[in-house]
Amino acid sequence: MAAPLTPALTLVLFLAVVVASVMRPGRLSPGLFAAVGAAVAVAVGFTAPSSLSTIWSLIWDPTLAFVAAIVMSLVLDQIGVFAWAARHVLIAARGHTFLAFGGLLLLAAVVSMLFNNDGSALIMTPIALEMAALFALGPGPSMALLLSVGFMVDAASLPLPISNLVNILATDSAHISFVAFAQTMLPVDVAVVTASVVLTWVLLGRRLPEQVAVEVPDPAAAVPDLVLLRRALLLIGALLVAYVASGLHPFPVSLPATAAAAVLVVMAQRRRLLRPRALFSGPWQVVAFSIGMYVLIFALGQSGLLASLQSALAWASRLSPAGGVFAVGLITAALSALVNNLPAIMAVMLGLGHLTLSHGASLSLTAAAAVGADIGPKISPIGSLATLIWLHRLERHGISISWRTYVGVGVVLTVPVLLVALVTLASIPH
Repeated sequence: MAAPLTPALTLVLFLAVVVASVMRPGRLSPGLFAAVGAAVAVAVGFTAPSSLSTIWSLIWDPTLAFVAAIVMSLVLDQIGVFAWAARHVLIAARGHTFLAFGGLLLLAAVVSMLFNNDGSALIMTPIALEMAALFALGPGPSMALLLSVGFMVDAASLPLPISNLVNILATDSAHISFVAFAQTMLPVDVAVVTASVVLTWVLLGRRLPEQVAVEVPDPAAAVPDLVLLRRALLLIGALLVAYVASGLHPFPVSLPATAAAAVLVVMAQRRRLLRPRALFSGPWQVVAFSIGMYVLIFALGQSGLLASLQSALAWASRLSPAGGVFAVGLITAALSALVNNLPAIMAVMLGLGHLTLSHGASLSLTAAAAVGADIGPKISPIGSLATLIWLHRLERHGISISWRTYVGVGVVLTVPVLLVALVTLASIPH
């Protein structure tokens, strides 16, 4: 009697975790709901305890790389690197709001590329608020600026595996090297960032005044230790070299990331600029959420509930290369908007893992899945934890964005940018 009910009950448990993570009753962490859901799935037999070792072998590298990237972003934020860079951008704009707007979005894109979208959401929100205050923007223009930055931190998290947790999960699952993924996705990211700046300016940026008289604080004042700043920038450069080396001699991407994070923490501690408590403000709930969700998705797969998705992916793999890219990208984007991009990318990659694909096909379809999971979530507030974190951060500043407003802007921005990304990806030979 119990066995036939298992798939239905597994689906109910998964949906309950998704709903609870979005609604956050009692203001509890989404990671807590995912962890409890995973524990229930194991306890009642939806997935065997022995499968946990298999799951851990799939997620340990993405998890450690994500943790390292967040630690680095928080320490760099503490020592003023991002505020220093933002002030240079605003000074270069010389009061022209289009230049300041575009420069701030490009900075958000760079931060997302190097330190992932979740860290960027935390870092760029106060910087955008500082720009709004410096330019004396009213509520409408300030909201336009915040929505633009919020869109960019996710949309621009395409180019490197470490730019987004879903990228790390996808590349690790498909055994795609750092260099191969970056070579494929960098042109896509350039197209996406360009389209995002243009579209957000047309839709939102025109609400800003054309030019204002503004006195930007000295960038050096944001950095308490210029020596540490220079060393930190050199460390980031060395880390990028190590990432490239991982493509020549494959090794887990978390190894150089963790080493760089440890070195940065030690440097900041020795200069007495590290505030350990501030490290706890990071989006650590994402770690618990991703692990818990992977257990639940694994349970869905074992119960047979992912069979239809696997059939759809098998159909997509038999299309032309361009058709396969569009099919997988749109499937992943739709799932991401509906149930969040972390469970979406996990389910899609488990489905692709059951197919026999050439290296070129595996790379293009993995990249398409990453595009769908990075950009597609921006249609809805529940699409990514980065968005939920960003909305929560705004609430702490007394700024509330309704779901109606978010979805209205999200659909208009996301659909064309997603199509630009997929067209660009489909035009790249593999």
